[in-house]
Amino acid sequence: MRQALAINREIKSRQGEADALSDIGNVEEHLGRYDDALNFARQAQTAERELLPPQIMWQSLRTAAAAESHLDRREAALADYDGAVTQIESLRAGLTKSERSSFFSNKLFVYDEYIAYLLELDRRFPAQGYDRKALEIFERKSARAVLEQIGESAAQHFRGVPAGVVAAEREAGVATDHAQSTLSDLLSTAGSDQTAIASAEQNLAAAKARVAALDASIKAQYPAYYELRHPQPLAAQCQQPSCPTIAGFQQSVLRPGELMLVYDLLEKQSALWLIDRDRVQLLPLAGSAEIARAVKTLGMHVAGLIAMLGNAGTDQLDSAAADNIPAFASDSHALYTLLVPDVAAAAIARAKNLIVVPSGALYGLAFETLVSQAPAAAPQPHYLIEDLPISYIPSASLLSVVRTSYAQAIGVPNVLLAFANPAFGADQPGDARGRSSYASLQLAAARSTLRGGPDAVVIGEADFPPLPGTATEAAAVRAALAAPAARASLITGDAATRQHVLDLNATDSLKAYQYVLFATHAVLPSQIKGLTQPAIVLAHPERGDGLLTMADVFGLSLNADFVTLSACSTGVAEGATSGEGISGLTRAFLYAGTPAISVTLWDVYDQAAPRITPSFFAGMHGEELTAAESLRQAKLAMLKSPQARFRHPYAWAPSVIFGDGNRP
Repeated sequence: MRQALAINREIKSRQGEADALSDIGNVEEHLGRYDDALNFARQAQTAERELLPPQIMWQSLRTAAAAESHLDRREAALADYDGAVTQIESLRAGLTKSERSSFFSNKLFVYDEYIAYLLELDRRFPAQGYDRKALEIFERKSARAVLEQIGESAAQHFRGVPAGVVAAEREAGVATDHAQSTLSDLLSTAGSDQTAIASAEQNLAAAKARVAALDASIKAQYPAYYELRHPQPLAAQCQQPSCPTIAGFQQSVLRPGELMLVYDLLEKQSALWLIDRDRVQLLPLAGSAEIARAVKTLGMHVAGLIAMLGNAGTDQLDSAAADNIPAFASDSHALYTLLVPDVAAAAIARAKNLIVVPSGALYGLAFETLVSQAPAAAPQPHYLIEDLPISYIPSASLLSVVRTSYAQAIGVPNVLLAFANPAFGADQPGDARGRSSYASLQLAAARSTLRGGPDAVVIGEADFPPLPGTATEAAAVRAALAAPAARASLITGDAATRQHVLDLNATDSLKAYQYVLFATHAVLPSQIKGLTQPAIVLAHPERGDGLLTMADVFGLSLNADFVTLSACSTGVAEGATSGEGISGLTRAFLYAGTPAISVTLWDVYDQAAPRITPSFFAGMHGEELTAAESLRQAKLAMLKSPQARFRHPYAWAPSVIFGDGNRP
């Protein structure tokens, strides 16, 4: 690298010199030579500021910050970490798949490193605001991840936004990137013509002015779309007029009795923020690997019972479930102690509603199944769901957006729209194929939980077994809602297509339904080759048009009080892919026009769905319970079942609520 530095200086390549300085500083920091690292990082920053590079400055700022943190230069480290994050956020979203992978691996770690440093500072210097600053950085990381999800989905249609506006925004961004790159190239080349440099500077200024004008117009005309494309994370302190703050969120968004648990799984020491109307408290937790192992261990209990479905009778399932409940309870309580320290447990005991912001492996965990009391102290496990209703949200700032956007219910003429039991593949006589395929799919689900996911397959080769029980489930939901046939549409078989959904949307018919139900499979990018976003499987995916993707959902126009993805297994895969799948679909549906959505973390037991879903809708609709409380009551009823196969969490726990589950 030092040789490269010498060569670039000799040939007078200023950009090459800046890159080499940055690389040397990074190596020096990793070797623990912090003074040298800081020296090279500062030299790189001096060169880079002159060159205006769009994607390099963050590296030297991060190197300087890391070195300063080890040298105990707090203020300088905080300033440089802030600078690095700001540089990262200046990069345009909409990257290609390969660039996106590089982005997450090479840049988002800066947020984690910064949060870990703030966690350490909060421990050393309590009550100085480092807990709130750490939460702000977590929110900023979440906001950046949203833009990457949207870019990855290649969404081109958004609710209520003309296609020309989206295209103009994209073109303006590309033009700005090109102008910036042209100027950087000229500045980095020795002997560049000054007239050309001046012209490039004018072109860049004009491109930025065009972006600013377009942003202002979009913000005024399409505020919901602007919020999606320019997410405003909660700030520890307001740095600009009307920015959302953590204190404002506590008082204006959180309701009395609500407690939010925000988790950020970090390599060495994870973070948990307790947030209610009166406090923000940062607590250290175990590292991400230890927590992920505990989540996986708990998932193995569920996977073992799932693998039996289709091959075992009810007596065998009852026996297996009864035998497994004590072991599940033991491992669940162990995970509870990892995730809920005593201070958090005391806060939960005082709360009326729990809102969880998960991260990493926690996207695959139903917190309802956590056993909050030592199993030896009670004859039956005491699950967290027995204490209070639980809902989930990808970020605190998103809850603020949802509650602002859906402050009041919108009356709609029709009650239910359900897509259930779509037709998959060629028709085959009898039900032997369905049973065999269902068993094999459940076994694949179990293996994915145990081993981290099966190899992806081509969509035409994917085996989607029929789901006849979902048609029965949808009919039961209609009955529970007491919806006459004229006010409820049940679409099944060959008619339950992606195009049917898009046609209803084109005529604004989707806006006419209070509840929307998709009772079918879902897939994640890790499961289907070439798939870059989560998708709902509708009729005949083998024909190439059966996946309702996240990008499709962004373009839907709903006025639904609630959307349900039943039997979708949106969380069956482990790790970041699962989390992105759930949060991506969630954000898309929230943007499309619903305040809350239920997803399933693993395949739903056929005999359990009719016991959960209809009573859930009945409680939410007829008894006017909140979605979270209604789902809680349905699960508590399952826990009282005399049959162990229904009392086991694998049967009652897969469905969880994302969004505003406590909406009156």
